[in-house]
Amino acid sequence: MRKTPPILLLAGVTAAVAFALIIVEPQPPAVALPLVPAQADGAQIYNERCSACHQPGGVGIPGTFPPLAGNVRAGDAGYVDNVVRNGVSGPIDVDGITYDAVMAAVDMTDSERAAVVDYVVGLAGPGGDDEQPPADEEDGQAPPEDEAEDTATSTTDAPAVTADLDEGARIYAELCSVCHRPDALGVPGTFPPLAGNSRAADAGYVDDVVRNGLGEPIEVDGVAYEMPMGAIEMTDSERAAVVAYVVGLASGDQDAAGAVGPLGGDAERGRQLFIGSSGFTEGGAACASCHQAGDVGHWGGSSLGPDLDDSFVNFGGEAGLSTWLANPPSATMQPIFADEPLTEDEIADLVAFLETAPGRERPRSYGDALILGGLAGLVILLSGMAVAGRNTNPSYAERLRSNQ
Repeated sequence: MRKTPPILLLAGVTAAVAFALIIVEPQPPAVALPLVPAQADGAQIYNERCSACHQPGGVGIPGTFPPLAGNVRAGDAGYVDNVVRNGVSGPIDVDGITYDAVMAAVDMTDSERAAVVDYVVGLAGPGGDDEQPPADEEDGQAPPEDEAEDTATSTTDAPAVTADLDEGARIYAELCSVCHRPDALGVPGTFPPLAGNSRAADAGYVDDVVRNGLGEPIEVDGVAYEMPMGAIEMTDSERAAVVAYVVGLASGDQDAAGAVGPLGGDAERGRQLFIGSSGFTEGGAACASCHQAGDVGHWGGSSLGPDLDDSFVNFGGEAGLSTWLANPPSATMQPIFADEPLTEDEIADLVAFLETAPGRERPRSYGDALILGGLAGLVILLSGMAVAGRNTNPSYAERLRSNQ
């Protein structure tokens, strides 16, 4: 009986196993749509939570916020559901235009998310949204041009409703901070700052912008801003609360919830927390379980969540990123860290690491080399078996026949 030398068999099996393990790179699991009926009003949720950026009717703002109407990507319910749950970062291309803004996850109930996903998918369909927002709810007629101009440029008296600053801070964090940032410092050239902004210290002006939106260019601290802002649907008490909060930010009487001094974190400690070699005090999962950043990638991180290389800049530096980490709005991260929050020192260390992430060289992936190595091992195994088969000793029956 012919036998394959053990060393060749072992080498071949090892190569085959390695080849099987790496021939297909793992992909993030598909996000299943929640099996929840879309009972909430998707159009109303869209107008309240989405239209300020993507505009009424989903037409978007070219180069800044992608359109949803007629957008093939937005016609995929699974994709839209995932973006609402987890946010999206990094460049995307729609109709030949590149969009590189960051969208944070939007906190919604399952029924609200199902409703707004259905609505957005409808916008992305062949006809888009045939219903245009009413110009004037009282008589169904658009206001005269001169009246429309007055509405756009004049201020109105703030509503005579008692303002709750805590409620205003909550509404600001939920609806305004994604653009104007948690620290209210905005994004230079894209979203104007509110903190220290004399224009935003006028309660009537802020109330008018929240009610009617803003479509004209403005200048703040010598920087021009041409980004339109859609009207935001709120109750009188909600609008009064957020107006009072914004006026306080602008006048310096109110500190932004995200305003922090220098954190003084340690980048290397932050890296150890990120990869999990140093555990979080409350036992939360390591960041690398879902993310990559800096030199943590490929074999050391995961691609389940977005790459965090540019998160420090995208979230507005120390203030924005530390606020986000202290209370992550992501529907994926909320249940993970709700009962296991990060300490102030851990947040400071993670922010310091993520600030240095873009300058850290990520190890290259050796997947192609391992695949070639596995193939080479298979060739060596087959060749060895062929050579060994020709050089084995004759069997007992062959020796008997040769002696006859």
